[in-house]
Amino acid sequence: MPVVMIMVGDFGVDVDDEKALCIAVALLRVGVLHSLAVVANTGDSKMRARLAKGTVQALGAGDCPVAAGTTGARLGDDRDYEFGYCEYLASEDKLDPRGGHELIFATLEDAARENREVCFVLNSALTDMMQVLRDPRWPTLLHVVNNVTAMGGIVWESGDLVMDPFACNNVVDLPAATEVYARLSHEVPFYVVSRHASSQVQLGTGTFNGSLHPVAKRFVAVAVNSTQAVWERVHMSMEQRRLANDVLPARCDVNWYYNAFLKSTAPRSLSANDQILPWLRGLNVYDGLSTLVSILVSIGEIADFFDVVGGTMGTTRVIGLDERTHGIKNKELVSELVWELMVMVIGGGDGSWWRRLAQVSGSSQPVDLIMIGDFGKDLDDEKALCVAVAFRRLGLVRRLGVVANLGDSGMRARLAKGTLNELGAGDCPVATGSHGGQPGEELYEHEFKFADYLAPAEALDPRRPVDLVFDMLDAALADNTKACIVLNSALTDMHSVLEDPRWTKSRAVVVAIAAMGGVTEQGGTLGIDPTAANNAFDLQSAERVYATLQAKENHQPPFIVVSRHAAGACQMPRRALDGAKHPVAKRLVGVSEPALQKLWERCYRSKEEREEAKDALPMRCDASWFRSTFLDETSPESLKAADKVWQYVKGFNEYDALTTIAVVAACHARVFNEFFEPAQCTHSNLMAIGVDASLHSIVDPARASELLHDCLVHSFDHRFSTSMILEYNVRGKWEKIQLLAPVRSKGADCWRAILGAVSEPFEVYFQASSEGKRWRLLKKCGPGHDQVVLRAEGTTLHYRLIGGIQAFPFFSQAAWEIMREQFIPDSGDVFLCGSVGCGRAPLQITVLALKAGSVEKVDMGRPYTIEISVARGTLDIPGLGGIPSEDRVFKMLMPGEKMSFRHLKSGWPPGIKVIYCLRDPRDLASRNFTAFGKFLSDDASKVTWPAFLNYWYEGTMQGLVGSDWLENSCYMWEKHKAFPNQVLWLSFEDFIRNRGTVIARIAHFLDCPVSDVLMHDLVRVTQFSETKRLYGKDLGPILQRGMVGDYVNFFSKEDLVRFRREIIQPAISAGLSLPSEYLVDREPV
Repeated sequence: MPVVMIMVGDFGVDVDDEKALCIAVALLRVGVLHSLAVVANTGDSKMRARLAKGTVQALGAGDCPVAAGTTGARLGDDRDYEFGYCEYLASEDKLDPRGGHELIFATLEDAARENREVCFVLNSALTDMMQVLRDPRWPTLLHVVNNVTAMGGIVWESGDLVMDPFACNNVVDLPAATEVYARLSHEVPFYVVSRHASSQVQLGTGTFNGSLHPVAKRFVAVAVNSTQAVWERVHMSMEQRRLANDVLPARCDVNWYYNAFLKSTAPRSLSANDQILPWLRGLNVYDGLSTLVSILVSIGEIADFFDVVGGTMGTTRVIGLDERTHGIKNKELVSELVWELMVMVIGGGDGSWWRRLAQVSGSSQPVDLIMIGDFGKDLDDEKALCVAVAFRRLGLVRRLGVVANLGDSGMRARLAKGTLNELGAGDCPVATGSHGGQPGEELYEHEFKFADYLAPAEALDPRRPVDLVFDMLDAALADNTKACIVLNSALTDMHSVLEDPRWTKSRAVVVAIAAMGGVTEQGGTLGIDPTAANNAFDLQSAERVYATLQAKENHQPPFIVVSRHAAGACQMPRRALDGAKHPVAKRLVGVSEPALQKLWERCYRSKEEREEAKDALPMRCDASWFRSTFLDETSPESLKAADKVWQYVKGFNEYDALTTIAVVAACHARVFNEFFEPAQCTHSNLMAIGVDASLHSIVDPARASELLHDCLVHSFDHRFSTSMILEYNVRGKWEKIQLLAPVRSKGADCWRAILGAVSEPFEVYFQASSEGKRWRLLKKCGPGHDQVVLRAEGTTLHYRLIGGIQAFPFFSQAAWEIMREQFIPDSGDVFLCGSVGCGRAPLQITVLALKAGSVEKVDMGRPYTIEISVARGTLDIPGLGGIPSEDRVFKMLMPGEKMSFRHLKSGWPPGIKVIYCLRDPRDLASRNFTAFGKFLSDDASKVTWPAFLNYWYEGTMQGLVGSDWLENSCYMWEKHKAFPNQVLWLSFEDFIRNRGTVIARIAHFLDCPVSDVLMHDLVRVTQFSETKRLYGKDLGPILQRGMVGDYVNFFSKEDLVRFRREIIQPAISAGLSLPSEYLVDREPV
């Protein structure tokens, strides 16, 4: 059960307490913490409380109560940076009026009522904790306290652990610290985190450079001033400190600062007046570490990360007894964990724009995306691919096709294809485009560095780029869907598309075209900016593309130009991807430094030098442009071309990734207008995002930066998702399991899953420490494994959009498309069709036995549900062709005209046999409500009967609830009438009522002999009890007792009236042959 945290800190003294708040809020988000209460103390505690409250509000946790605690000792003159750079300082009326002391006890009392545990984190003077211990209520609430963790100090003395009187937080109020350490050592588990531990856990000085989150911007600004202030303070004598009322301990001298914070290369001659920032190796994490320790103690995982030292008496434990015994098992791992938790709340933001897109994807059709880019020229083209893949998983994008151009376009295509392979989107075609007007374009060493996954040339699509584009547009037209085009490089290939006579017909399916380029503005008229890099590559083509797409009279799709000014407004922080393990992320991180260094050097080239090197970098891109675009304010003015600039880089402009977001958003107008405020040309079809530096056209740059980060993270994330397949160690053997839904109540790593094809759901845990031992990722995944699994609002049922319907989440659009294009059934193949839950299991047993001539030869463990097998990657098209004829009896998930095989122009392939199983739709609805309500939902309590029936009336969630019964039955009835020798129409009720008669009909339909012995055996084994005994292990939870008329236990009289009016009567009116049970309604129970 998640715990409650009470945090006491001196917020503002340094930003470490605020970083502790970031970690606590991250723990709230992941569900480890139930709630957080905060008390600010020391000096002007009310101002410190206002800072803490403003911080949690800015972090999206404004409901956390914050109160002012004791004032206590002042720590010297208040420094400007303590509350500076803080636009989000909360007003006093936002503070909890009860004050710190009463807030603590109210939190303890609430926890006691809810039977929850509480952890304390003490990151400042212990005055408030002393008062808590003296309160008579403390002994009555002591039982809810899991642990108290303090940022302080412990020494070994006289054979036991005792308080270190010189630790910073202890020395502020030494009497209080003495009393608190003594009391807690005998009352609750008491953990002390020392400076020796925190010195091993550091964040880089540039961790949040470039982040647009207001809290991160304060951290960056304060870091310069606070570290410089401490450097100046350590030069003060003890007398000077005493006069200034500065409680910095005597041990904190110049040598201490060198050892704790500075690089080994820092000159020993530095004085108090020298700037210290260039020499900092990192910033120690004090209060954030104690916060992390407290929660790990609470959840019982402290031993996985820390070596804890205990005393001979009492409950005191210390992490960091001395410099040698610092207590950090793996400092890189702990530093990374701290960093990831902080990035969760101030690096990638709260994900509001990502969540907004997820909402849109659930209510709109995905579009096809065509991308043209110069992959490798710089990294943002590859990041644009990441965005496209993330949108594909989210369900906003369906097909993705790519053309690589500029210079050595073949190498660029190989990089793009390899990138898609690594992102799990290897089914997306990549074609080699033109040289983009730059046949001799200079290639730099870094362009293809760290790309071990470069695809071979044979893996590229052999089509001409224009043919790939028009084939995709034709496919969208045939499927009655839409497409969009994003142009992230030279416009040579797009010019060829526009000149092709096919464009006039195909452009109707294109919702929007977006180009990373530039415009100029004069009197409301927007025109091409010839100096924009992508325009300058092939200016003649660019001018023609702009002219064609701008023209209103030609019925062109909306043309959006995204400029460098827009990208500059929403930079991604330099370290946004540091520590990521994905191969593409590692390349992006590894190449960033040499790429920017090379760009810096190129900025110093003269016009003649650029022309000689065939360098298309515009002349406006000089050193001043580079400084204003990429470097932070601390970069020295003396930097020259040969100087290293990486340490001063604040962030990256994601030109092409932003353009990709814009074009997909433009396909969903309401979202586009929420994200962007484009300038619309008054005389043409063009709109611009970022006309100039003063008009970037992004509604919220911080959230745009967050969305860029979220897209990249989601494209790299191989963590767990609904429908994902992994391998699990079952009694020493690796078996495939498929995830159904997370079990939130049991932690972030607990999931409900099924084993093999089907099984009873069971719970599995995926702790990182057990990867490779208990579970492991699949090296090869099925087509569409990364397609996003959507969740229905209200019921939380999971589904995927496949062929335009809301279908079973274990199938995928990619697998369906492959089967529709490549799977040609053999003559004699039998397909069992009908709405999910219609009762096909006994029919399948019957057909298999008839084909084999014996029930003993029936093996229900074979891959008969071939659609799921293809999606899982356990069966491919050649594998389908290799299935023996006696086993070619397939259940179909997709209905009627969407069945998953190649449909010929003349209809279904000749020689196949289709058996359609009808079932009373009232029983079908009841059965699926019971089966899938808990099986395929996040929260079974939300799958109510009225909500489930409403899906039937709306005709939605077809693949899960069976609401396609009427449409599918009408379609198959017409097929049966037209082709009675190819389509057999029968009902589940007739089979239950008279098995022998229906088995004889099936045998006659298939032209299979049936002996008396075989008939007797089939009648026996198709009864539910025998079927479950013989085949229950293979069929799993999908096998349920088929009760005719069981609907009376679910339907009310009102339900029956409406269901008959909207579902059954239309079937009767259509002339369907229905069993007698369907014609009347039984009285509900």
